[in-house]
Amino acid sequence: MSETTQCMIQGCNSAADIIIELKGQQLVLCRTHFKGLISRLSRVAERSGVAYPSRIKLVKMEDGKVKLLIRKTRSKKKKEEEEKGSKKKGKNKKGRKARSKSSKKTKK
Repeated sequence: MSETTQCMIQGCNSAADIIIELKGQQLVLCRTHFKGLISRLSRVAERSGVAYPSRIKLVKMEDGKVKLLIRKTRSKKKKEEEEKGSKKKGKNKKGRKARSKSSKKTKK
């Protein structure tokens, strides 16, 4: 690789050392950003048990550089829990179920 090739990560002007192919596109990265990508994927794998390269999202910037984002996926169980939680909150927001004690008027 020639010395003039720069890392494709936005804001980095370091010389590129590594070429990876991601979703049919070649990316040239410096060692620092490659190690960072590997450590981010490792953390995802530790939390969820698996990490796929397909979870990496490329965001192209105006200057031709890229940002690498790792998409978060939710399990079906967590999705169901969140949906149930949002349904309960919707009822409370309308005020049908819960009222504060201060809002009730009392006669003496």
